[in-house]
Amino acid sequence: MFNIRADVKYVLTSALPTILVIILVITHFHYLYSYALRVNDYISDECWYVSSARNLIVTVFRGQPIYVSDDGLFGINVLVSDYANTYRVVNEVLVSGGRVVKQDYRNVQLIYAEVRELSITQRISEMPGVLKVITGYRYPDSAGITHYLNTEHPPLAKYFIALSILLFGDKPVYWRLPSIIASCVILITVYLTTRLAVGSVIGNYLGVVAALLTSLDTLFRSLSVVAMLDIFVSLFTILTLYLMMRWKVYGALITLGSAFISKYVGLFAAPILMYYMLRRMIPLKAISYIVSIPLLTLIISSIPLISTLGFQRWWYEALENAVRWHLSIKAVTGPPTSAPWEWLIGLNPFILHYEYVNGEWVAGLIAKGNNFIYLIATAMTVLILPMIRRLPDGGITSIYTWCIFLMYVFIWVIGSRTQYSFYMVQLTPLLYTSLMVQLFWTTFTENFKDLMRRWYTLVLNVVKWLLGEVSIKVYVGIEHPES
Repeated sequence: MFNIRADVKYVLTSALPTILVIILVITHFHYLYSYALRVNDYISDECWYVSSARNLIVTVFRGQPIYVSDDGLFGINVLVSDYANTYRVVNEVLVSGGRVVKQDYRNVQLIYAEVRELSITQRISEMPGVLKVITGYRYPDSAGITHYLNTEHPPLAKYFIALSILLFGDKPVYWRLPSIIASCVILITVYLTTRLAVGSVIGNYLGVVAALLTSLDTLFRSLSVVAMLDIFVSLFTILTLYLMMRWKVYGALITLGSAFISKYVGLFAAPILMYYMLRRMIPLKAISYIVSIPLLTLIISSIPLISTLGFQRWWYEALENAVRWHLSIKAVTGPPTSAPWEWLIGLNPFILHYEYVNGEWVAGLIAKGNNFIYLIATAMTVLILPMIRRLPDGGITSIYTWCIFLMYVFIWVIGSRTQYSFYMVQLTPLLYTSLMVQLFWTTFTENFKDLMRRWYTLVLNVVKWLLGEVSIKVYVGIEHPES
């Protein structure tokens, strides 16, 4: 016999939130995929990461990216030493029944053509003055783009883009597919993390709310539909938090390493993970793991590049020069830069893509989040700070979020002034997750009263200290473990 009451309880407490998240993820995927399908060209900095992914396929993995136009022609990029040799290539393409789509005259001649058969690439590559023939989608206009490997950033995200190109084809929608999938996994992880942090039935529904707010965030949606690095950093950053909260230390180290080899700022989560590890391990072991595992993931993921470039060149480009470049002012013109605190208020947002609507150009994709909620989350964190340890997750979600934010502030202070608003996507899912935990805790009357009493005592003591009525002393103690 069915227990109707038990079945209804299960549906309301567990099954329904899960179903809602599944519906949310499917809707999110459909929206992003439809947008990605509509924009059949490079979006913003995709030009660098997609080009480097294509070059990885050709130069490092000896593969062949394939682009097929809507009328069945194959895309090829022909690099010619000088303009005088261009005529021969153009003539060969036209005689074979193909078409020349674009020619770039910057430094060297780069011709993009679409041909009926890929076998023509062999004949073209043997022509005088032809330096290289690369199959696939058209390269963007930039000198040296056919050799660019983007070594100033680690390779993992570009491997994802390259794999998608190899599996599905060298088309814009497929460049973006890994980012879209990553964003869907983020939404699921936000749900799971909030549910774990809050607990109980309420945690299930707050997890749905956190995932919904994340999916509706303009910044998050914009970075979810472009083939750039930051959405992967965001994914592995929140996965690290989730695994930390489940005390899966080794898993958290792997995801931390994955964030790091997606983009170096992925390592910003290391300090708080280190703190967590010290609660379970002896300091020497914790330090050795937090240093060695990200470094090993970087070296292992870079083996294909090292084998192509040589260790010395790779070390210089990927580490020495990359550190100097990231900590410098990289550009004085171009898109607006913004300091980390400006991300919270939406100042100087980075526009990723313009669309022509009703006779004028408007921002179609903009790296600007829901700043009203960002400011609420910031205020809530400040409010709850005196009793942050009393949160149901022990405050780990809030501490983790704002430690990463402070790392961006730190590198800005020491010289990395060329930061953009889309960097905030690493924090966006964390911000909504931590806000749900904080709101849940403060809705309990006794918790709120205790918090107000703590603030009153704190402010009173600060006033007394300013008046010289009390002194404040900080002690550092050493505890010996129990034998």
